[in-house]
Amino acid sequence: MKKIIAITLIIIMVVSLAACGQAETTGATAKKTNLTFTFNGAEHTVLPYYPIEDNYVMQMADKGYKKFDIYDTKTLTAEMLTNRTNLQRAIVERVIGIVTNKERKGDGRILNTDSEQYNYISYNGCDLEYTTGTIIVTYLMYNPNTNYEDDIIERYDYILDKKFED
Repeated sequence: MKKIIAITLIIIMVVSLAACGQAETTGATAKKTNLTFTFNGAEHTVLPYYPIEDNYVMQMADKGYKKFDIYDTKTLTAEMLTNRTNLQRAIVERVIGIVTNKERKGDGRILNTDSEQYNYISYNGCDLEYTTGTIIVTYLMYNPNTNYEDDIIERYDYILDKKFED
């Protein structure tokens, strides 16, 4: 009997921990496939971000963030950002970008957006070893207590792919 109770408790704990800080992309879980983006005049397949994201979600849960949703840059809207205090959950934006000019303070271009006007990202001040062509995934956590579009309280950058470096 004790063995059955112990196994039941372990299963409940595992399920509970797995649900903490579960990321939302366009559904309940991240797509676990390679990504294709157009840059440098051609279409390229980059490594998937899901191993990094799984680690990021665990880090955030360890820091005490239990209620947050991760959105791809392409799916996050200004309306969502300016009404986020109603959600009672933090919004995290997943930005996939490429370093376009290391010499000019880490200029970069966002790859996972359709916007031609709002596709710039800076890697200046980023502690990663990068160069022109490095693909970086960035997680931007927006302040859940305000509705300002650019009120980012935490930023995390991770190297995603180095095979396009100069």
